[in-house]
Amino acid sequence: KIKKIYTLPKPWEKYNENVLHIHIRSGDIMIKNNGYNMVQPPLAYYCNIIEEREWEKIIIVSEDILNPCINALLKKYKNIEYFGKNILDIDIMELLSSTNIVSGRGTFIPCLAFFMEDLITYHYPNDGDDRIHYFVEKHLDKNSVRRHDFKLYYKTIENLGGWNYSDAIKNAMLTIKN
Repeated sequence: KIKKIYTLPKPWEKYNENVLHIHIRSGDIMIKNNGYNMVQPPLAYYCNIIEEREWEKIIIVSEDILNPCINALLKKYKNIEYFGKNILDIDIMELLSSTNIVSGRGTFIPCLAFFMEDLITYHYPNDGDDRIHYFVEKHLDKNSVRRHDFKLYYKTIENLGGWNYSDAIKNAMLTIKN
């Protein structure tokens, strides 16, 4: 039935096992008063995963660069690139080709991961979204790694009144280490 509404584009040729894709949520949730409780991970979440091994290449896929973690990552690592602002189909083709992927809070990557035929590892944060965590663990368990770090960060966001992007949240995203 979904196929009548939308057909997924074909992926590019699969990436090798030493390439990491990072999908970073940005856009509407990075605007004040528009967060929908979609708490995004801090910079250190991405850095910890990147630094666990020597990645040949790291590719950030995001609709724009409003999320401050994107420019911080681009400045910090030599082997990282921003895939660019594209139409959704192009981003999907790129993501479907990934073998290792990292995501923040959202439903896009957990759902798209079902169609990632060469997926080896999917990293996602323990951010309180129990519905998505259940979904991932039930259907992608052998490939998934739930990251249980950053309790202080999530508590800080809660103490700030929840996700409502502001300078205080930006500061927490860029400075809290764990």
